[in-house]
Amino acid sequence: MSSKKPKNSFWWVFIYCERNDRMIWNVYILRCADGTLYTGITNNLNRRVARHNQGNASKYTRTRRPVCLIYVELQPDRTAAARREIEIKSWPRARKEAFLCNSKKLSSPALKKGD
Repeated sequence: MSSKKPKNSFWWVFIYCERNDRMIWNVYILRCADGTLYTGITNNLNRRVARHNQGNASKYTRTRRPVCLIYVELQPDRTAAARREIEIKSWPRARKEAFLCNSKKLSSPALKKGD
């Protein structure tokens, strides 16, 4: 097994948005140090990613640190987030990678400062 960092063309972080009127749930995808993908949900994205990197969030990511946040979707409630998580988890890896490549192209303008 190679000790090189996995080649990854879509390492980016979306800005976490909070709304005061209601709790926002996020579906997120992490890229682990071994190149695998992890999908989860949370209502506190910054804390959850930090816990993944501390080894306290999931058994799967505990041995695959560090992890990098590569995708986030906002969902209106926990139920919608859980449904979307199940949908994404059901996809084969190739479909997830294609989705991530296309999402990066569509979402890049959102990362500009001042937006």
